Amino acid sequence: MVAVTRDRLQYNRSLVACQAFWEKTMTKFSERLLLLRKEKNLTQEDVLTEFDLSIRTYRRYETGVSEEATLLTLWKIADFYGVSVDYLIGRTDTR
Repeated sequence: MVAVTRDRLQYNRSLVACQAFWEKTMTKFSERLLLLRKEKNLTQEDVLTEFDLSIRTYRRYETGVSEEATLLTLWKIADFYGVSVDYLIGRTDTR
């Protein structure tokens, strides 16, 4: 039986906290991405060329399926909708 050290427990707690933060951020990103697109009465296909994404990737963003957006993509989306990246990922409610 392997003894679990205090450092290992702390590491595991950190991983769990990081995962929870990531899930919350992706959920907020998905919700806001969908909201912004609907506010402009656009389809998913309408925005693909603006962001240089495949339909599969964009759908994953909107549904919250684990798909990491690059910083460049976040900037493009934020610029297109006239909001900050912080708003997109849920760090602020100010657009």
